[in-house]
Amino acid sequence: MDSKKYKINEVAEMHNISKKTLIYYDKIGLFKPKYVDEVNNYRYYDIQEFPVLKQIVYLKKIGFSLKEIKSLLDNREHNLTIEALSNRNKEIVKEIESLKEIHRSIEYLMDFYKGAKNLDKRDLYKPSIKIFPERKIFHLRCRGEVTKEEIMLTYRRALKHLQDLNLFSHKEYGTIYFKEGIKEGFTYNSGAFISLPDNFNIEGQSIVEDGKYICMYKDGGYYNEEALTYLLKWIDQNGYEVDGNIYEYSLIDYTFTKSVEDMVSEIQIKVK
Repeated sequence: MDSKKYKINEVAEMHNISKKTLIYYDKIGLFKPKYVDEVNNYRYYDIQEFPVLKQIVYLKKIGFSLKEIKSLLDNREHNLTIEALSNRNKEIVKEIESLKEIHRSIEYLMDFYKGAKNLDKRDLYKPSIKIFPERKIFHLRCRGEVTKEEIMLTYRRALKHLQDLNLFSHKEYGTIYFKEGIKEGFTYNSGAFISLPDNFNIEGQSIVEDGKYICMYKDGGYYNEEALTYLLKWIDQNGYEVDGNIYEYSLIDYTFTKSVEDMVSEIQIKVK
């Protein structure tokens, strides 16, 4: 006795796919009906074909292309299927790690922004001592004379360098003042930096050493030599000595304000 034949709408409903999808699968030779009525052109499917359709639906759900699925079904060989699943599993693991990194970056930015929103004018220009762990950055020197605009352009060049490496850092960025600028002036001794996650390892990266830092919040954008001079004078008057490059971490930028005057950053100077 012949087994029951199922209409296309029945098969579509049972497998939670559309009738249009089944017609397309038929057209490309991926999943064809057992019988097509020559009079009305109705498609009919045999229940014995359902496991194949189930496999198609599953493989598509986990990321296989229809071309890949058709190749697997045309061959129906265990080793090929195992190898294909193994390769897809490796891709999934990479995607999971990527999503974990995105998750970490979102949590980091949430905490960062929560801290930044609590700053106000009362917190500015008041030096304090902070202890920081070792940090990793990538920096570039400005090309020619330093201005706020040149600092921004240098940051963009640094960002593009990371993007060319298929990397993107969600961490802080800012202005770097090189130590020689204390004597020579910072007009030609400054640049921009991007903080790097611990798992980044790229050519040209550098380390912001751990230790004691004199820190001060300031307003006025990416480059303010007056604020820097003020803090350096405070350090000297209080018996400290600068011990390395100087970092100015941007906290409130154009993301949160349209005015340069309302931008806030924190100067951090390692001392001994």
